[in-house]
Amino acid sequence: MKRIKLFVFALLLGSTVFSYAQSPYSMAVGGAVGNVFGPSFKVFVTDNFAISADLSVRVCPTIYEGVSLTTFSLDLNPNFMYESSITNNLYWLAGGGITLGYIFGIAAYGDMMIGDSGRFGINAIGGIEYKFDIPLSIQADVRPGYGLLFNSGPGVANGFDWAAVATIRYTF
Repeated sequence: MKRIKLFVFALLLGSTVFSYAQSPYSMAVGGAVGNVFGPSFKVFVTDNFAISADLSVRVCPTIYEGVSLTTFSLDLNPNFMYESSITNNLYWLAGGGITLGYIFGIAAYGDMMIGDSGRFGINAIGGIEYKFDIPLSIQADVRPGYGLLFNSGPGVANGFDWAAVATIRYTF
């Protein structure tokens, strides 16, 4: 276990030392669209590490036993990301985060029908970001993850959770 930790530390240190990229901006605010909709905030804490947070409404259409159901959730999704330059204005990013939220309505989750539920999940994030020469950036990413739903019905439901997001932000 100690060797794995040392390897991960060396990998992160090496990638930081050999990366010539500077952060494309300090902070940014904007909005996210995709299967999530809402405001987004991003801040670089070092040249290559950023924290972003989206407060979003997610529309969750599903079909359960031939019946079409649509639920809505209100989610907070902070992510911690490593970002590095591909070209002058194009960057790749990778990291992870958590999702905290609440689902409104009745939905199918795995083999269970659930009602209003609290929601917690972990996710990975990977994508690209383009920083225009004006104070504007656009980011496209995918966020595969694993989620838990807590409700008063059958208990805890769990399963694959994901998001595909495009974010446009004003940078400063």
